[in-house]
Amino acid sequence: MITEMERLLLRVDTLTRGNTYLQEKLQQTQKEDEQLKQVIAQQAEAIKQLKEELAYIKRQFARLENEFRKYHNENTPSGALPPYLKEPVEIKREEEDKPDGRCLAHDNKRNARPRCCHRTVKLHMGDCPCCGGKLVRINAKPNERKLTELHVSEAENVRYLLPRYYCKKCRKEFSPKVPNAIPNSKFDINMIVAFSVLTTQAKLSIDDTSKTMKTFFKADISPAAISNHLLKFRKYLGPDYARLEAEIMKEKVLGRDETGCRKNGKLNWVWAAVTPKRAFFRILAGRGSKEARSFKTSKDSITNCDCYAAYNDTAGEKQRCWAHLIRKAETPEHWFQSDKEGDEYLEFAERIFKLFSRAKEDKMKLGVSPELKKKYEDELLGVLQCRGLAGLNRDAITNYIMGCWGEWFVFLQYKDVEPTNNATERALRHFVLKRRISQQNRSTLGQEALQMQESIYMTCHLQGKDYMETLRHAVEREINDTGKL
Repeated sequence: MITEMERLLLRVDTLTRGNTYLQEKLQQTQKEDEQLKQVIAQQAEAIKQLKEELAYIKRQFARLENEFRKYHNENTPSGALPPYLKEPVEIKREEEDKPDGRCLAHDNKRNARPRCCHRTVKLHMGDCPCCGGKLVRINAKPNERKLTELHVSEAENVRYLLPRYYCKKCRKEFSPKVPNAIPNSKFDINMIVAFSVLTTQAKLSIDDTSKTMKTFFKADISPAAISNHLLKFRKYLGPDYARLEAEIMKEKVLGRDETGCRKNGKLNWVWAAVTPKRAFFRILAGRGSKEARSFKTSKDSITNCDCYAAYNDTAGEKQRCWAHLIRKAETPEHWFQSDKEGDEYLEFAERIFKLFSRAKEDKMKLGVSPELKKKYEDELLGVLQCRGLAGLNRDAITNYIMGCWGEWFVFLQYKDVEPTNNATERALRHFVLKRRISQQNRSTLGQEALQMQESIYMTCHLQGKDYMETLRHAVEREINDTGKL
């Protein structure tokens, strides 16, 4: 029989062993707790570092995004992008709509032989090229081949002897005038005209122009001499430049745009005013409303431009560029917070695009009228007021449109007004390509000569005239008081 005392001792022993086990478990748990605290502290430190890295990455991304927008944004035309950055375009044509080139009466400049020949050369053969025997001419129509040959002339140094003459009546001494000579220069008219054609029309740098003159014409001319003679066009093209400015400021409809241009590393701006037949460029130091108002357009003129605020104070009505709006809508600036917001934004942008397409079709079918303009403005307002998730991208497009409200459908009220400013951007593209090659100007005089030459060249291009002949007549008029008016 187990007594009460033994039972209590067994109970105490059991409790003692249990207590020992619990103490060991407690120590193990405390040790694990310490390890977990260390892991949590390490993870908290890692999370802190990751947050700092994420904040740094966000700052860098925002900086790179802003830097990238300098070169690719809603104001960047397609022509300003290099071909390797564009997506490949697949042109789909139906077989029945594909014209047969053999049946078209058009000039095939790639394959066609010249129609008129300046001279005819008759070739003869005496001996057989195979065996060396005597050849007998066949009494038949000869074979014929037409070639376009290039004859490169060399520049020559000419010494003119100028006899001296005396007039007894005037009591003055005279000498013959050297034809086509540039005052205070060792070059003739053809030479300085070639300088401008190579640097402006061909967009060569001054160094490459010097190399080209030496390679093709054997004329060893320094880049400094070419640069100094290009400055002379400030005088020769001055009257034509002033007349072009007066004519283009009287136009009813003109496109306006601007782009950067550096002088000695400092950013200046090329301001453009373009019509279907004329182009006028002016380089100014600023890009504000003061520079925009320096173009004295008529009060009843219509300016086709983007939404840059500097044009708000210019005279006349405005037609804002739809191409800028479409590019801005196609490349949203902010991240979407949800898939639903992204889908609703795509639907919102698609409605705007379709509205613009219908507006262009109705202008061709129905003609222009203030009622048509009012109708599409009401439809556009309805699109902007439609319900949906108010995301940052949608708000940006809405604010962009409402900032120029009443100026999006002016092309539906006037026949000669285009909905986009693409013509002005195409005219500026030549200036932009020239800027990429030459980088900058070193003087104000160089900028003035450049803006005159670019204006005259692009005007000749739009009118289908020969830039070289236009320059020649302008220089002859100033030197000899002759030439075309």
